[in-house]
Amino acid sequence: MNNELLKVVADNQALFETLKKFLEDQFALDDFSTNYTNELLGQQVRACLVAKEGIRNAFTQISKYKTIPERPEVKNPAR
Repeated sequence: MNNELLKVVADNQALFETLKKFLEDQFALDDFSTNYTNELLGQQVRACLVAKEGIRNAFTQISKYKTIPERPEVKNPAR
């Protein structure tokens, strides 16, 4: 996996949020047919929930690539 690309996504907050929302919307729970049997409907709902959890986990991992800004060393004025 290309860590540099993950770093770009993690550092660009707008891209990060847009990409996450776009992927989660692909597994919306409001697109199911009313013709499904209870068993099929349950399978579809479970699949969507598992997929959304996977997306959240993936973006949690991507956020670990975010660049941490360096803080300048601050001297204690009391010393």
